[in-house]
Amino acid sequence: CFLFAALAAAFIIVRLDERGNRRLSLIVVGGLLLGELIARGLTARAAALEDIGRWPAPYVMFTGKPHAISSTNPDYRLNAEGFRGELPTPGPTSPGHLRIAMVGASALMHGSTVEQTIPGHLQRELREAGYEVQVDNFGVLSYVSGQELSLLLHRVEEQIRREPLTLA
Repeated sequence: CFLFAALAAAFIIVRLDERGNRRLSLIVVGGLLLGELIARGLTARAAALEDIGRWPAPYVMFTGKPHAISSTNPDYRLNAEGFRGELPTPGPTSPGHLRIAMVGASALMHGSTVEQTIPGHLQRELREAGYEVQVDNFGVLSYVSGQELSLLLHRVEEQIRREPLTLA
């Protein structure tokens, strides 16, 4: 399709008699070509995330694809529920154990390894400070606040029922 448009534009440029129109046409075609190259570069990056992207899920529309591994970074992997990191341990934990569930969008997902995500950093810092803590990462690419609330009510609550929970 793009090749056909470029050939048509080249034909029009050759047919134009006035010098000003020819220059203007060359600028327009060059701009379109540059725009096309930029758009193709951006979609290649988006396609790399698409392999782990969206998986249909009740109440929240989608989560990450369960057990997905990014084609561009093998350390970027999702668990059986479609989230980064280990699966949350169901049920109550030991006394004195702090549990934090982080619900959010792509800010929680990014990091080349799980330890480099925001929840990973938080867990490491709290453990280094002497706390017995588990930080569960419930981040999903492209989520909005309504999906985060639904995720909190329908998935997070089910996984860690009957336990004090800190939400971040």
